Amino acid sequence: MKEIRITFVSCGAIAKVTAAEWDGMEAGAEFEEEKLRIAAVPIYTSAMLPVVLFTIGQLPLYFDILWAAYV
Repeated sequence: MKEIRITFVSCGAIAKVTAAEWDGMEAGAEFEEEKLRIAAVPIYTSAMLPVVLFTIGQLPLYFDILWAAYV
C-alpha cells in the first residue's frame, strides 16, 4: 500500500503526517475538542468583559441623547 503524506499549515507551522498517523489523531479528536471548548469559556469571557463594561458605561449618555432628541 502506498503511503500517503498529508501536509497542512496552521498558524505558520507545517505538519506532515502519514495516513496512519492521521487515523490515530482522529481517535482523540473528541477529547481535544472538549478541552478546547472548556478553554474557550474563560477566553471569551475575558474578551467580552471590557466590551460589556464599556457598553454599560455608555448607557447614561445614550439615554441623555434620547431624552434631548425626543422629549
